Amino acid sequence: MQEETAEALEDRDHLEALSEAEFLAALNGKGLVMGAFEAEVLVAFRVLLFPGKSRDNLGCDAGLSNAELPYVVHQELSCVHPQSRGQRLQKKLGAFLMAELAKDYPEMRWVFATVHPGNRASLNDKFEQGMEIIAETEKYEGKKRYILMKKLYC
Repeated sequence: MQEETAEALEDRDHLEALSEAEFLAALNGKGLVMGAFEAEVLVAFRVLLFPGKSRDNLGCDAGLSNAELPYVVHQELSCVHPQSRGQRLQKKLGAFLMAELAKDYPEMRWVFATVHPGNRASLNDKFEQGMEIIAETEKYEGKKRYILMKKLYC
């Protein structure tokens, strides 16, 4: 579904696909995954990852200390099948996932995301969640991205 979503975009650079290893990590306790189904067919999904002290932790870009990095969450990916757009599935899945995060992982303190500057839908999603742009940089082998952040629950 990542590929179908990417192919339907105006600019494929707007979506940075997750690797199989990242999906497996999220499914095996290093994150959260939620899907939306229509007639038992997956039409959208969203992934949160807990990067821990990895070098890819966006908390490093925000100047968090090494001791703070385990309390960072990444909003990694939202995919909505092209035929299911317009139903606000990205927003709905985000709200559900963030509620699950608050309930199951209350120790988490920061949520981060990267968004292509031209991806208005994803930027609006992040702004509606109260996230703010903290930097513009290159990620994912030189692709331009905003880094967004929100402090959680404290």
